[in-house]
Amino acid sequence: MAAATPCHKGRSATAPKDHIPSLSDTIVDKVTHLLELSKGEELSIKVVGHNLGALLAVLAANELHACLATDTERDITDHHRLPLPIAVVSFNDPNIDNRVFIDHLQN
Repeated sequence: MAAATPCHKGRSATAPKDHIPSLSDTIVDKVTHLLELSKGEELSIKVVGHNLGALLAVLAANELHACLATDTERDITDHHRLPLPIAVVSFNDPNIDNRVFIDHLQN
């Protein structure tokens, strides 16, 4: 009888010790940290992506805009003019066909 071949069972956060931070949380935390380090400087944010990364860039920029505009936990409003300009540069991105989401991004 042949030995069983080990099989990867994927990754999931089913217990607190298995917590895998979301991409959104990671991006917002990193950008907020950079904003805190650059107090008093005139800043803008550019999010760049290619192919599926381009779609993630759109989602990340939207999340940054929403989180930075309502961030009450961190004291960044005294040091930076909000809302910060956020631009997306995307290459070969898939179409976003959800009209409600497109309207949300344009407003």
